[in-house]
Amino acid sequence: MNSVINTAHFYKDSVLIRSSDTGTLLIHNVSKSDEGLYKCNAAGAEDSPESQLKVRAGPVILDIPIHPVTEGNAVTLRCRKKNNPTSNIADFYKHGAHIGTGYKGDVIIPSVSKFDEGPYKCTISGAGESAESWLSVRVNAVVLESPVLPVMEGDTVTVRCMNKMTTSITANFYKDGLFIGNSLNGNLTIHGVSKSDEGHYKCNIFGAGESPESWLAVRDCPKENIP
Repeated sequence: MNSVINTAHFYKDSVLIRSSDTGTLLIHNVSKSDEGLYKCNAAGAEDSPESQLKVRAGPVILDIPIHPVTEGNAVTLRCRKKNNPTSNIADFYKHGAHIGTGYKGDVIIPSVSKFDEGPYKCTISGAGESAESWLSVRVNAVVLESPVLPVMEGDTVTVRCMNKMTTSITANFYKDGLFIGNSLNGNLTIHGVSKSDEGHYKCNIFGAGESPESWLAVRDCPKENIP
């Protein structure tokens, strides 16, 4: 009887990282970021026992988030010599192409997106090259749409909570981390906006998750010249 290979799902530290039709997970250019507890499962079968993967670091190490990062967040990649906290000028590469130089040993991606997902490595002159490490980006199911440019005091402003995953649009809104109200249609309207409305806004939709924070800037209304 021929054995049937089911699609296997592989997990690292309990987070799904890849599925394979061959039942094999191949890690190219393994790095310290790949270190962790691995397990797998397939349809109709229980999870395998966890197995720990340990990686011995080379002379140059690229510090990169181990777990998937959420799009819209800032991400810092740091290049350093092994067991040496001193900052060094480092060059960073994605898919082998040079993307920038960190004069203090790091580069910052201010608002990460799926475009930024991929294999990264870095080099330090005189020390060598790091192993490649994979940056994974998780797409937001919920997005808060707000004005990009500052709004004028007294204007009416609407921020909209968008849901990519479900048909539900009932949203809760927060300002500077504090709950300020909910909406059945996903819209929050502020009439006669003032400087007190300036701040960080976010929203969440039950069953879909929470949006990244978005800054609402309010510009002072110009005063008329008094003769």
